[in-house]
Amino acid sequence: MPSVSVPDPNALSLVEYFQYSNAPLVKEVTYSMIMAGIVVQDLPMITSNQLVFPGSRIIGGLPAAQWKSANSLPTIVKTNTKAFSEQTYQILEGAQSDRIYMKAANTIEPVLDTQVESMNKGIAFDLNDKFINNDHITGDKNCFVGLKYRVSTAGQAEFGNNAECLIDGGGLNLAVGGVSSTNANTLMTLLQRGLNALDDKTGGDTVIYCNEVFMYLLEQAVRYMGPAAGFSQTEDAFDRPVLKYKGAMIRDAGRKAPSADGTQNTYVISNVENANGTDTGNGNYTSIYMVKKGKKSFAMTQFEPLVPIGPERIPGTTIYQVTLQWVLGIWNPDTRAIVRIFGLKTS
Repeated sequence: MPSVSVPDPNALSLVEYFQYSNAPLVKEVTYSMIMAGIVVQDLPMITSNQLVFPGSRIIGGLPAAQWKSANSLPTIVKTNTKAFSEQTYQILEGAQSDRIYMKAANTIEPVLDTQVESMNKGIAFDLNDKFINNDHITGDKNCFVGLKYRVSTAGQAEFGNNAECLIDGGGLNLAVGGVSSTNANTLMTLLQRGLNALDDKTGGDTVIYCNEVFMYLLEQAVRYMGPAAGFSQTEDAFDRPVLKYKGAMIRDAGRKAPSADGTQNTYVISNVENANGTDTGNGNYTSIYMVKKGKKSFAMTQFEPLVPIGPERIPGTTIYQVTLQWVLGIWNPDTRAIVRIFGLKTS
């Protein structure tokens, strides 16, 4: 549970930044990332020119209520808290073009505009991967730690997340030909256990992340359950269909960035995990992640909105450069803000 004062009481998600901003560059960059499937689009984005966000977490039980007779003195109680901080990290990259290419009449489209759009998509794919999978042991130390490690047994002590939020799916078979009405019912139970662990029983503040294989297997399970299973379909701000369990939005975390030859067949959330949640690349299980969004539970932070810098001419040359600099991080003050359900069989 959090006990913290956070800047920017009106934190907007990326979707809301797009809707409310009147800055064309902010809208253009944000839109291209949303269309590329950036997974943090539904989370609050706390904007403040801080490089470190300090806070404190409630780590013990709450003070017991003190019942007193009339004219009694109050009993002084104390909540046990633990100070923590979340660091921000920087994405910094640029694109260059000679002024001749920028002014050439037969250029199909503006050279730097094309490069910026490609950078935006590349950031979206990489951020999705880091958001789920990054750690500071074998991963990128220049980026924040992702959901998988934060809710792991090792990460629980470091980030304060509750052990109840790491849920073993027990090898539940959801594969085509293996799913049944019994298994579908068990899946609903697991989803509800996840919402209960987040203390968000109706799911109104929760986003569920999965891979595309789980998504179509989930739709298969829903057909076993019928329309009263708690699922519904709505549309987001861009008229795209979104599946919900109760109030929780279900998002496909997508695929990792394409390789040099254009191949793009690796899921951000692995589909080849082992039954115990480890990933050696030769299993047939997956996980889903659930996040309770909010400034007092889980949000993203940014130093300022991502806006391209330039194009600026490099002194002494005819080369112009556009730079993308985005300083961002994760804000995770609540000990019940992330759930991972592992051991879900998909084939």
